Amino acid sequence: RIARRVIPDVSFAPPPPAAHEFRGMPSMTWTYRSATGQVLGFVYRFETSDGGKETHPLTWCVHETTKRAKWWWKSFPDPRPLYGLDRLAAKPAAPVLLVEGEKCADAVRELGYLATTNLGGSTAVSKTDLSALKGRRVLLWPDNDEPGRKWAAALKEGLLEIRAVVQEIAIPASAGPKWDAGSVLEAERRSV
Repeated sequence: RIARRVIPDVSFAPPPPAAHEFRGMPSMTWTYRSATGQVLGFVYRFETSDGGKETHPLTWCVHETTKRAKWWWKSFPDPRPLYGLDRLAAKPAAPVLLVEGEKCADAVRELGYLATTNLGGSTAVSKTDLSALKGRRVLLWPDNDEPGRKWAAALKEGLLEIRAVVQEIAIPASAGPKWDAGSVLEAERRSV
């Protein structure tokens, strides 16, 4: 093991790098915060040359041997925090839309709703700390694809274990492949 993450407070750390040493400038960056607003780390999104995307977490770490501290391209320790814990804590009685990805969570927020996502998408549900959603009304909004259906099923199971009231948003019959929460915002913008 190369490094140990320093969580939860990185307020003493210098600003994170603006770019990745190999992937260059990100197309988007998201800040993960604790329920009290402390920065926990970041997720950077990079567009790939084949039209795809890559996301890479950035956390403040201490090297186990040298004890040198710096920002490392390493994921958050398990269990991983939800995105927007500070916003969830500010509205403890509000229903929450749980969507796939930070981009979709921000899109839903632009529409005026409280939203969150898990770090790592459909492959990391079991690594997620869902405790901030205990006893809350949660609406699952999966992407319109097979990973989205698996993501929703896995999250539903975990949410029911913590006594959340869970409902899955129905995907419209007219929705195309990969339809998601961001698609609704795009349609809203086009209609204005």
